[in-house]
Amino acid sequence: MKLVNTFLLNIINISNIVYKKCYSFISCKENIQLNNCRPGYVCYHSDWNISFSLSSSNHVSSERCTSDDKTLCIKLGNNDYCSDLTTTFTSGNCSLNLNTSITVDYINPSDIFQPVPTKLPAQIEPEFLINCRNLSIDYTCLDELNKPKKLTDLEPFTDYICTGQIKNNNVNTNKTTTVRFRVDCDFTIIIIKNRQTNTFIELSWDTTSQNCPDVHELKKIHYTCSCSNSNQKVTITADKHPSGGTCHFTGLQPFTSYTCKVQPTYNNTDVSKPKEIAVKTKAGIPDVVTKLKVNVPENNVIKVKCNQDHSSFRFNGPKKMYIARLYYGRETLQEIRNQTCDFEFRHLSYSTTYQLDVTAFNGKFESRPQMIIISTPCDAPSIIRYLVSFIFMATSVAVMVYISKFYGKNKQSKDDVNEDVMLETLTIYENPQAPENENSP
Repeated sequence: MKLVNTFLLNIINISNIVYKKCYSFISCKENIQLNNCRPGYVCYHSDWNISFSLSSSNHVSSERCTSDDKTLCIKLGNNDYCSDLTTTFTSGNCSLNLNTSITVDYINPSDIFQPVPTKLPAQIEPEFLINCRNLSIDYTCLDELNKPKKLTDLEPFTDYICTGQIKNNNVNTNKTTTVRFRVDCDFTIIIIKNRQTNTFIELSWDTTSQNCPDVHELKKIHYTCSCSNSNQKVTITADKHPSGGTCHFTGLQPFTSYTCKVQPTYNNTDVSKPKEIAVKTKAGIPDVVTKLKVNVPENNVIKVKCNQDHSSFRFNGPKKMYIARLYYGRETLQEIRNQTCDFEFRHLSYSTTYQLDVTAFNGKFESRPQMIIISTPCDAPSIIRYLVSFIFMATSVAVMVYISKFYGKNKQSKDDVNEDVMLETLTIYENPQAPENENSP
């Protein structure tokens, strides 16, 4: 019986001790105070050592606010804001529940998801906490020069810092957010017109952008155009039209391939990648053939070559051919076409003046002719032979004439002698004389 009484007495003493401890623990509620130690957390401060006894309805473990164990914090979840959070303090068999109303003041602005704008006109559409239905944010932005801008007035290719004033039921709170962003328009150049002559190229294009669909409303967008190859580069500023621009290139080389670029610029700065297109000008008139060298190796042969720099000579067309024409008066005597500027004309007349024209031909156009007047020399051997023949003939004729005359003169002399003899004979016969001694009286 004495043992039973002793056991009951011990139980009563233990119960009294537990009661006193629980009563003391529960009475410490008055010593537990809320402390805004960290945004996004609910924090409790107490002179009691509560580090071992703190738990919450969101099943998040407690964290120290500082190195002091007297202030403990619980990380708030999105569902905890704008609602009541129950926190349980436990010590042995004793527990204490505290209900805390988590108002907007507990919000950590960084917990509000704010998608960074990627398009213009810019819009920031924050994803608010689930239970905070009356929140809104009013944004004010500053550009790189700290000039205030509205979201609807933001420009591309500019860095902005936007500060958001958090409001609850359209009433400003003491909470603000910050968003940094920049929208780069992804310009796409679409060539809609490509026209060229032998010295001219015209390009026209439209501009589109996924990030900046209202391209035609961008006042500071311009375009720089260039056409270049290894020998030439032409850069000009484009003429704008509402959806794009147009470039006119002049002074280009005929039948030449160019790489033409359209570079968008915004506020005098190159933006996006340039649009490149390969363009070839049409065929034009070839250069004039110069520095002709003419040679007459024979009396009836004419040779002509070009001493020009062939590496710099431009045919300005798909083919490379030289044409030489030989004229006598208005008549075309011969025409020769060669891949090289080297010609020979044969079987010409002696001592004759000819006109020689040399041109370049590219399959479509012929150059202005280079003209030379040239004369073939006389045929000296033939002339000598002719003169020899002439002299021989003339001499022969003279000799024959002389002989003829001489023969005729001798004949006449003989005839005269014979005639005198005959006359004398006749006279004798007609008038005979007797000897003087026979008829003297």
